[in-house]
Amino acid sequence: LLSQGNVVIVEGKISIKDENDVSVIAEKIFAINTSEVLEKLYIRVNSENQKHVDGLAKILKEYKGSVPVVLYYEEQKITKMANFDLWVNICPSLVYELKEMFGQENVRITRK
Repeated sequence: LLSQGNVVIVEGKISIKDENDVSVIAEKIFAINTSEVLEKLYIRVNSENQKHVDGLAKILKEYKGSVPVVLYYEEQKITKMANFDLWVNICPSLVYELKEMFGQENVRITRK
């Protein structure tokens, strides 16, 4: 898991004793499959589908995975990446559910 070249996400705390003595206390370490990091799930939020944002976290947690979820708030022109605990495993049932809620044209998966 912890070897040179591996991509990981670390959850924990930072300890700063002074500007030269900084350490990270890891509570959880997650290995990331770099092929999955190349994918992102984008959801465009607008005035018509804004009402569904409150229930979005519950749905995303049902499909927990390593693909980042990015919300684009169209009116405000703001992009926000969801917290790591809301990243997903892309599957047809998730995509279908999100497209039903937010609209076919407002859900996209990008692959690099």
